[in-house]
Amino acid sequence: MRKHEVVDLTWEGVFGEVEQPQTPQLIADKISRRLVSPRYLVDGKRYGMRVWAAPEGMHPYDVPKRAVVQRNYIRCLGTARAMVVQIRVTQPDRTTALYVVARESIADPEAWVELTWSGYQHKPDSIKLHPEELLTGEQAVPIFRAYIENQELPPPHLLRQIEG
Repeated sequence: MRKHEVVDLTWEGVFGEVEQPQTPQLIADKISRRLVSPRYLVDGKRYGMRVWAAPEGMHPYDVPKRAVVQRNYIRCLGTARAMVVQIRVTQPDRTTALYVVARESIADPEAWVELTWSGYQHKPDSIKLHPEELLTGEQAVPIFRAYIENQELPPPHLLRQIEG
């Protein structure tokens, strides 16, 4: 079984935690509660959350910081009411690609909205998104659950590459 580290992105820095004991279902349940809570992802306190899995049989704290596996994750940025979900994956050539996840197919490729949040050290941060890429925590739950429990990515038509 793969063990997951949950990393909070806060204005003070990043803080990781590894639950013991854990299963993918327990981690997905915990993340689901955090995604929908109006008190967890709060502007000026926590602006995001990242989850990654260590290789089978390894504890996340034993994985070297620069290991390829640490570059693969799912994260959200924003609040429970308005967030972006991003997934980073390693390609066969060992480069990485970062994708924004949409809740449905993009209706108008020319339509954009901007999501802003107060990031590390309260510095303003933002990203331009198609309206379908702006999610609520409730809409993000099944995306996180599929990734954590089954290592599943959303279908390609719901992914837009932004880096890599």
